[in-house]
Order: sequence, then structure tokens, then C-alpha cells
Amino acid sequence: MSSLFDIGKSGVQSYRQALAVTGQNIANINTDGYKRRDVSLEEVATGQFGINSVGNTPGLGVRVGEIRRAFDEFLLNRARSSTAYAESTATFSNSIKQLENLILPGEANLGAAIGRFFTGLQEIASTPNDMAARTVALEQAKQMADTFTETASQIETHMQGLTTQANEQIASVNVLTNEIATLNRQLATASGTKPNNALLDSRDALIDKLSKLIEVNVDLTGKGVALVTLGGNMNGPRLVENERATTIGVERQNERLAFVLSPNADNILTSQVTNGSLNGLELAYANAVDVIAEIDNLAFVLVREMNAIHQQGLNLEGEKAGDLFRAIDVVIEPNPTNTGNASTEIKVNDFTRVQENRITFTYDKDAALWNGRADDGSLIVSGRNNVTLPGVEISFLGKPKGFDQFIYDPVKGSAGGVAVAIKRPHDFAAASPSLVSTDPGNRGNALIDVRSTTPNPAPALPSIESVFSNNRSAVAATTFLTGGAVAVIPANASEIDIFSLTSQSTA
Repeated sequence: MSSLFDIGKSGVQSYRQALAVTGQNIANINTDGYKRRDVSLEEVATGQFGINSVGNTPGLGVRVGEIRRAFDEFLLNRARSSTAYAESTATFSNSIKQLENLILPGEANLGAAIGRFFTGLQEIASTPNDMAARTVALEQAKQMADTFTETASQIETHMQGLTTQANEQIASVNVLTNEIATLNRQLATASGTKPNNALLDSRDALIDKLSKLIEVNVDLTGKGVALVTLGGNMNGPRLVENERATTIGVERQNERLAFVLSPNADNILTSQVTNGSLNGLELAYANAVDVIAEIDNLAFVLVREMNAIHQQGLNLEGEKAGDLFRAIDVVIEPNPTNTGNASTEIKVNDFTRVQENRITFTYDKDAALWNGRADDGSLIVSGRNNVTLPGVEISFLGKPKGFDQFIYDPVKGSAGGVAVAIKRPHDFAAASPSLVSTDPGNRGNALIDVRSTTPNPAPALPSIESVFSNNRSAVAATTFLTGGAVAVIPANASEIDIFSLTSQSTA
């Protein structure tokens, strides 16, 4: 039996250790990653105790049973999820503010430049012979063009900056996952029954830092080994499993930031980057793509419509005017995943007729056709080697393979290509080729409405008389190998009868 002095001694030593743990908590109150410790005391018992019996031998005092960390796995996962969401929102908000400052830098913004340009045109319309008004308008046109190109350049620089930030944060993510895998190995191989609280604190601190960059879900084993999965649930891809860490990468793909697992190896695309600052950068990049697409569309329509109007007028010297702005280059780009060696040639016949719709051409190997579809999936045009769009002819060269694609997007990059075509103030077309005025001797109140029209271009197809046979005999009938337009009916034809010897006619 222990003496009273031994029992008292055990109490003093146990509570001294408990006070030391309390002091440790106070000293590390601001230490990053430190979890508060709690001391568990237990009796130092003697004798044998059964399941249904209690010993009656006095104890030997008290001792420290366990030093536990203040830790709740469920609450910590929820806190990390909230942190990831907050980081995503904050990163996106900061990026949007930067983009807003690029587009609206006070009075020297794109909207103001366009307003001043149209004001200058109004001044020319009011006083066509005033060279001062023409000179000012020319400078305002150049300023507007420069503002378009500068805005496009700044947004592109902003997008490159977002990509650089994403690459830097991806590097941090890979460093953290490798360190977590190293701690997993130390925790799994640690001897003894009591956990190493310092290692557990380091593990949690690393995961907390990781959750700010990318949302993860954590599951712990009995020894504290962490299974880290990407995304908000345990069904996502595994970033850290035991001693193995999976790297993650980012690349610009199809006008967005795409995240891949095991870059330069498996290159598995993942959509599980749902929160964290990396998600905020992804959303900000997508928003910048939408903004530059709107500005490109504005530049394309402005140049096309202004050129169409300007070509109809006369300059100060009475000559027919040309383009006010330089026609923007229309390009067609191959899909990076193409496996064939096909290429394209594009010919712009009339820029003022080019439509701003984006069309994706996909090669159908079975039909040996290029099918052009709009973004909504509707079929726009098909052809084997050539297709014709309003104002544009596209030729396909080389040997394509099934599902090869080319993206025709006449609007893309338009803002960066805006430039004034005229060189002199005299070249502004402020006069109409047709002048209508009232006779001073008119006594009535009659009005005349004059509108300019564009005649339809002459068809390139031959007349129906030179293609079809004017005979009802099967011997003299016309046979066609392929479908499509083959002839035109003259405008002065009063009636025409077309019939088929094999099926009912549709014309």
C-alpha cells in the first residue's frame, strides 16, 4: 500500500504537468497551426478488477493519462470548406476590380472614345466643308482605334497575369501535397500508442494552407494518416493517399483555364476545382474571356457597319469613298486535338457582308463532308472541299481524319485590329451620291422618300434553259449525280414546269 506522501507526490507531479500544458497553450496562442491541448488525469489503481466487481484496495494516487488535442474532424472539414469558398470569392472579386479599372480608367475609356468619334462625325455632317472639323474627326477616329487596341492588349496582359498566378499557386499546391505525404509516412511509422501531437499539428496546418488554394476533403485513419481528395466530397480524385501525392497542373485550353492531374504524364482533366483561390482565378479568367469577346464583337460590328455606310458616299473631292476603317482580318483556326494534316484557306469577298457568328467545322469521315455548326448545334453549311458563307469562301486542303475541327470566328481578335484606313481629312465621305431637293416653285405639300438599295448580285449559276432539257422523253431527260443548286430561273419567266420521271417533283 502506498503511503500518503507517495499519493501526494503523484498529485503534485500530475498537476504540475497539467499546468505545464496550460502554459504551453498560453505561449502558443498565436502560433499558426497549434491546437489547444487538454490533460486527462486518471487514477493509479492496484489489484485485480473483474467485469462485475470493484476492488477495495486503496489506489496509488493520480497520473496523467493522455494529452489530447482540441480537434473535431467534421467541424474542421466544414471550416476548411468555408475558407475555400471565401478565398474563391475574394480572389474573383479582386480580379474583377482590376479588369474594371482596365476597361473604365476614368474618362479615357472606350465608351468615351466612341462617343467623341461620333460627335466628330456629327460636326462633319453639320459643316462638310470645314477642314477643322474633318481634322478633329480624323484624330478622334485614330484615338478610338488606339483605345480599342490598347484595351484588348491590356485585357490580354490581365489574362496572362491570371495564368501566371494560377501556375504559382499550382506549384504551392504540389509542394503542400508532397509535404502532407511525407508527414503521412512519419505518422504511419511512428512507434508507441500515443499520437505525436506536433506531427498532427503540422499535418493540419498544411491542410489548412492547402484548403485556401483549392477545396479538399480529408479523411483520417486511426494513426492520423490523411487521405486528401480534391473537391467538396470524398468521391473526387485523390491528391494524397498514404505516402503518394498526385501533382496537379493548369493550362489555357479552349479559352479557359483547365486543370489536369499528373501533368506531362496522364494529363487527366478534372472539374473538381470548385473553390479556393485557384477557382477564383479560373472564374476571373472566364469572365475576362467573355469581356474581350464582347469588345471584339463591338469592334467587328462597328468597323463593318461604318465601312458599309462610308462606301456609299463621296469625299470632299467628289470621288467615291472607300473604307473608313481597315477591314479586320478574318481567320479560321484548327482545333489543337486534330490528328489529320488538313489546312484551310480563306478568301474574303466582301467584308461588309461577313456575319459575326462563330462556326465550328467538323469532318464527317463517312460522308467525306465538312459540317459547319453554330454554337447552338444547328447546321449552317456543309461541303466537301469548299464552303461559302456571306462574304467569305473557305477551302479545305490536305487529308483530314474523322472529327478533325476548324473554328471559324471572324469576331475573335477584332478589337486588336481596329485601324483607320483613310489618310486625309478630305477622305471623309460626307456627301451622298444622290441629292434630292424641292423646287422653289412648288405650291403643294408633297414629300418624296428616297432610299438606297443594293441590287442582288448576278448568280454564278447558268440559266435553267442551258441545263434542263425541254423534252418530256426519258431519253432526253437531265440526270444529276449530286444534289444542290444547278441553275437559276430567269427573272422574266412567266411560268415553268419541272417534273421528275422517278419521283414527284418538289418545284
